[in-house]
Amino acid sequence: MEPGAEYYECNPIGLNRLIDVLAENRHCRTFVQASTSSVYGEIAIGDETGEINPISSHGISKMAAEKLIEVYSKLTNIDSRILRLFSVYGPNQRPDMAYSKIIESIRNNSGFHIYGSGEQFRSNTYIDDGIDMIVSAIQVNVCPKIINICGDETRSLLDVIAMIESIMKRKAKIRSFAI
Repeated sequence: MEPGAEYYECNPIGLNRLIDVLAENRHCRTFVQASTSSVYGEIAIGDETGEINPISSHGISKMAAEKLIEVYSKLTNIDSRILRLFSVYGPNQRPDMAYSKIIESIRNNSGFHIYGSGEQFRSNTYIDDGIDMIVSAIQVNVCPKIINICGDETRSLLDVIAMIESIMKRKAKIRSFAI
């Protein structure tokens, strides 16, 4: 599979399969699409009016999925909501996420690659808070069509690495790369 192809298979193509099922099931009146802050691109802080400018295959595939559900919603009058989750972390986190990679690199005494300065800021969302918001979006009839799901604090990648180093009482081997 080409790099990033799995994102397209899971996001717009997978969503299109769900839309086909929804078209057959007229009892479903609400659809909640889990999206990502990656649709904003490099600057992934702020509110829902921020510019959409994805810079990764993941962000582009999620943007495509958002557009698909928006069009389907207009054509069928189904109530859809898009939740843009920001850097979800917590128990059983995906191994391809930065925090998991940092922890694993420190544990294995291997290098961790930083692309850019490390001063990139992200808002983060604890998994339980994300789940609560998803359930609320399903249950509440009145809410915006697009909702950012994030914590109220932002941290730079370097700050996060320092926090993890402090908890693990070991230093990370950082390898920097310019973008």
